[in-house]
Amino acid sequence: MPKVLLCAEGVTEFGRDGKDGVLQVLMRKCVASKELSFVVKTRGDVKDFRLFRKGINKTDRTAIAIAGMAQKESCRHIAYHHDEDNQGFDVMVAQVEAFFSVARKSGMKCVAIIPQHMTESWLLADEKAFEKAFKKGTPKKSALPKWPERTGGKPGTDKYPKRHLELVLEQFNAESNAEIKAELADHVNIDVLVQKCPVSFGRFHSDMQDFIL
Repeated sequence: MPKVLLCAEGVTEFGRDGKDGVLQVLMRKCVASKELSFVVKTRGDVKDFRLFRKGINKTDRTAIAIAGMAQKESCRHIAYHHDEDNQGFDVMVAQVEAFFSVARKSGMKCVAIIPQHMTESWLLADEKAFEKAFKKGTPKKSALPKWPERTGGKPGTDKYPKRHLELVLEQFNAESNAEIKAELADHVNIDVLVQKCPVSFGRFHSDMQDFIL
C-alpha cells in the first residue's frame, strides 16, 4: 500500500500523539485497508515550504510546494483536505484540484477531501456510530440531521456543524475532540455516510477507489 502525503487543517482532522485522526480513519475505511501509511502536513507547512521561484500566484505556489513536499517525503500519493466552509462546494473542489496541477504532471495520484460545510458534518450522519462508541443508545436530546451536508447553520447557531456535534456529544457526557471524532469515524458505516452525504462524501468515496485501488 502507498505512503500518502496528507495535508489538512489541524489535529482535529489528522490526530495527535501518533494516533490517527478522522481523515486517516475514513480513508482506510473507504478502501477497507489498514495498511495505508501517512506523512501529515498542515496547510501552514505547505505555506512555509521553501520555494526558489518568486512572483507566482498563490495557487501555483501551493501546487509547487505540495509536489515538492511529496517528492521530499517519497510519497507518490497526495490527499489535500479543506472544509467547504459555505464557500460553495464546486468552488472549493476546483480550488483544491488546481493545487494538484504540478503533482499530476509528475505522475502522482491526488485526491481532494472536501466535506460539505465541514468535517463534523460527516460525523453527524450515522446515529449508530454514537451507540457503538458510547453504549448508551442513539442520540435523542439533540438528534442528528437527516441530511447533514444540507444542514449547515451559521457560526454561533446550534445547527452549525461543530456546535451541533457538541450538543449531540453532551448527552453522552463527552467532549468534541480529536480522539472522540476519530472514534466516531471508526464506528461509522461507510454505506450510511455515502447515502446521507452523497455530494461530498459520495464524491470522496468514489475518488478513493481510483486513488488507492
